[in-house]
Amino acid sequence: FDKNAVSLKEGTMTTVEAKTEGGADSVEYKSSDSEIAEVDLNGHIKAISEGKCRVYAYTKSGEIADYCDVTVTPADLKIGKPVITIHNTDKKLSAKVNVLCNYGKKDVTLIVVIRDEKQKAKNIVISDVLTINAGESKELSSEVEFSSVSYKADVFIWDSMNGLRPLTGMCTYSLFEN
Repeated sequence: FDKNAVSLKEGTMTTVEAKTEGGADSVEYKSSDSEIAEVDLNGHIKAISEGKCRVYAYTKSGEIADYCDVTVTPADLKIGKPVITIHNTDKKLSAKVNVLCNYGKKDVTLIVVIRDEKQKAKNIVISDVLTINAGESKELSSEVEFSSVSYKADVFIWDSMNGLRPLTGMCTYSLFEN
């Protein structure tokens, strides 16, 4: 491999390349434990959960050509699945998310965007910045009003409004049945 060992945080990725006579197309990559790290046909390794495993490169004849040790450490933050409650009678949406900080001290912000059927933002609510210390778990929550022309709600978490870096992908929720 071009790397003998890699260390990744949960949820991150890297790429390794086996050095074989037949080139990269002549090998197949496999993880010794796909619950710790997954690897695709191109050598892209994705860290799934804390632990250690190996990524092997096999020749087309099935022999081990090489291996790379993979160590996965916990992510700085573990973000739970958002809990969304929609109150159609009073046109309010409540969003709650649990966040656990594994290392250091992190500032996080919950953002909820209400969009109409043309994806235009109708209402945006940004929670106060919440500081979470290592070992702490806190709940971010926000409530936002929507109108009868509102169609979807996007919910995501940022590192803070200063850093402007998303920590989660956007979760989209339909406000009305179509």
